[in-house]
Amino acid sequence: MASSDKESVSSALRWVVPSEQRSSSIRWGLKPPRFAMSLVQLGIRQAVEDEVIPRLLLSHPHEDAPAPERPEWNSDRIDTLALEMANFAESGEEVSMRNLAEDLLSKGLSFEILLVHVVGAAARHLGVRWEQDTTDFLRVALAVGYLQTLMRDLCAAHQHETASTASNRRILLLPTPGETHGFGIAMVAEIFQRKGWHADCHQMHDLAEVEECVRAEWFDVVGLSLGAEKRVVRLTETIKLIRRTSRNRRVGIMVGGPQFILHPDWQTRVGADTCSGDAIHAVEQAEQLVGLLVRGRG
Repeated sequence: MASSDKESVSSALRWVVPSEQRSSSIRWGLKPPRFAMSLVQLGIRQAVEDEVIPRLLLSHPHEDAPAPERPEWNSDRIDTLALEMANFAESGEEVSMRNLAEDLLSKGLSFEILLVHVVGAAARHLGVRWEQDTTDFLRVALAVGYLQTLMRDLCAAHQHETASTASNRRILLLPTPGETHGFGIAMVAEIFQRKGWHADCHQMHDLAEVEECVRAEWFDVVGLSLGAEKRVVRLTETIKLIRRTSRNRRVGIMVGGPQFILHPDWQTRVGADTCSGDAIHAVEQAEQLVGLLVRGRG
């Protein structure tokens, strides 16, 4: 593909997929660029795999995911609700999405289960539909945008439910430099904040940005996600840089994302301390990691 074509694709993706920096100014009523409507027909699936990333946004559910508080919230019921949420998102039914989420909360579903196993799983279902060619790229990208907006609004409306005692522990969460997905990382950040951590969530384009951030501020843990296999070397370089330049010389490194579901042994390959396959378990793993490092391990 010519570089000009790639630039056009990149431009379309920036318009379609919300980023953390632009989410407050997105106007979904705008008509998309004309070429955005024919992206699938242009045969650019390979070029956009690590840009759209609805199938790379979130890892698969952890096998040991905690059971919801009430027995009626079994895994089959939760997955049915995730499918319903995905259908609403794909149809652009934002009011129905919100009503479903609030109804589930009112009936006793925990906020964390709602975020990870309903809203997050809905994004994964949409990604599977794209992989199986049952829906097109633009439709899925817009649907994921609706889910991101829902997550942001829910978090704002229920921020009073965060942990009563704030921790002084800090975590930096970011995709591997060069990757553009932000939904999954934002969800993990919200879970950490609700558990009392101070969570910074960023998207960084190169190693210089990462170095500047970890030199300037103290973080107990840095969490990185990997969506595209081709960036595993970049992730390894990023972790080495963080360990070499971090203001906290005993900083813990946590990794996650779809590639670590497929290749759990890559935790050692990239030089991380721990690997998390589930946003809810990530907080517990981070706490354990900090405890080990404080006692002198690493």
